Amino acid sequence: MVALPQTKEDEKVVDADGPRLRLLLCKTCQSIDELPWFDGPPEYDDTLNSRLLQHKYPDGNPHFMPSMGGIATVNQQSWEDPSRRREIIAQLSKAQNSTELGLGDQLYHARDNFKDDALTCWRQHNRTTNCQDYRSPRKKLVPDSVDIRKELGLTTRHSQRPGTSLCAFCPYHSIVMQRANKERGFY
Repeated sequence: MVALPQTKEDEKVVDADGPRLRLLLCKTCQSIDELPWFDGPPEYDDTLNSRLLQHKYPDGNPHFMPSMGGIATVNQQSWEDPSRRREIIAQLSKAQNSTELGLGDQLYHARDNFKDDALTCWRQHNRTTNCQDYRSPRKKLVPDSVDIRKELGLTTRHSQRPGTSLCAFCPYHSIVMQRANKERGFY
C-alpha cells in the first residue's frame, strides 16, 4: 500500500468552510484528483489509497514525496464554481511554489476520477436502472495490501476485505437510494 504522509501541518486548507472535499496534488502527473471528504487516518481511507495506486511511474514505482504535492482541503461549493476553482488552483500553485514542491505555472487537469470511472461503468451498462454489477466484489476499491495483510494474519480474500465500492459514485446509486427511501416511507 502506498501511504501519503498526512499531518495537519502538511495539509493545505483553502476556503474550507461548510461541506468539504479533498484534492490530491501530484507534481509528476501534473494533476489534481478530487477525493470525497474523509476525517480519519490515511490507512483507512480507501478512496485515497486507491487513487495513490494509480500514481506510478512507467516502471511501476509509485510517486512519493516530494513528487506528490500533498492534500488540500477545499469548500465543495467553491470547487464546483469554475471561476472560484481557478482561484483555488492558483492559490495551491502559489503555496506549492513557495515550498519548492511546486505545481508549476501550468494549468493542472482537475477532475473527480471516481465519478468519471463510475460514469464510464454506468454507460458501459447502457445507463441501466437495474444494474447487475451493483456493489459486486469487482467494483470494490481495495488497496494493494495483500502482502501486508498476510504478515498481520488478516484475510486476503477480496470479498472479505473492507473497502468502498465504486458504485457509491455512480448515478445508479441515487436510484437505489430513492428506492430504499421509498420503501422506508420517506416519500
